[in-house]
Formats: sequence, structure tokens, C-alpha cells
Amino acid sequence: MCALESLRTTKATGNDAIPAKVLKLGAEELATPVTKLCNSCISSGKWPSEWKRGEWIPVFKKDDPLHKENYRRVTVLSAVDKVFEQLISKQITSQFESRLSDCITAYRKSHSCETTLVSLVEQWKIARDGHRCVAILSTHMSKAFDSLHPRLMLNKLRAYSFEENNVNLLRSYLSN
Repeated sequence: MCALESLRTTKATGNDAIPAKVLKLGAEELATPVTKLCNSCISSGKWPSEWKRGEWIPVFKKDDPLHKENYRRVTVLSAVDKVFEQLISKQITSQFESRLSDCITAYRKSHSCETTLVSLVEQWKIARDGHRCVAILSTHMSKAFDSLHPRLMLNKLRAYSFEENNVNLLRSYLSN
């Protein structure tokens, strides 16, 4: 029920034409059937293809609105998919959080570029105080998620003891 109640009602409606506001207002009555639907998807290892269907909307970023480079694509998905993604994300995060080094900060709550920089600067100060050399190699991975190798990621999840039906669910999500 919390996932339904936390939906942002100002977002665009997905291709299923069910506004998030309807799901939010009916959260108490809809919680049980939505839970059964999500659990069925997890048990079967299948991500519904309708939930993966979205519409790309250009969103203006900055500078000159006449240049296409100044827009980013946002995919508008169904509200039910957003709820399912949120629930799956929480489960994956809870399974991985204790295994991740504090140095890994991407896509983690209470971690950011700023926390990484503060940590690095402190480590560099300690190294310099100890008369050690500090060297930095910095890279930028543009569109890092787009360059992700799905089969490798799924094999890593297996290595981290993910159940096969959960791996199949994520394979289904990444396909088509």
C-alpha cells in the first residue's frame, strides 16, 4: 500500500491510461490485487511486456531550446510498472547494501558525488600528511547503463545468490 500511496500524481500517465492519482486514491482497495499481480510476476519470472512499453517525451535541459542536443529523452511508463520497479528496487537494494563498499556511491541513498569527493579529499590529506604521493585517474562513462552487458550482469546476480526466477524476471525486464 505504501508504494501506491507514494506515487507522484503530477507525472504523465502511461500507455495504460491509468493515472497515478487513481491508484493513489484507491491504494487501500488496490493494495491486495496489485500485490498479487506483482508476486505473480516475481514467481513466474516474467516482466509484463505492457509495463515495458513507454512513450518518449523530450524534456528541455538547458541553453537554446532550438537545438535538439539540449533535450533529454524521458520514457513515460505506466504507474503500475513504477510501483513494481520501486518494490523490486527495494528488494535488490536490501540484498546488496551490506555487501557494497562505502566507496561505491552511485545510485545509493545517502551517497552522492559530494560524499565521494569529501571522502577522497580526506584520504588525500591523510596521504599527504604521511608524505605519500597522491595520483588521480578520472574517467567519465557516458551512458553507462546503455553500455551494460545484460548477460554479464545476470551472471553476477547468480553469483550473488539471486534465485533463478528473480534472474529470469530481470532478464525479462531487459529483453525487448
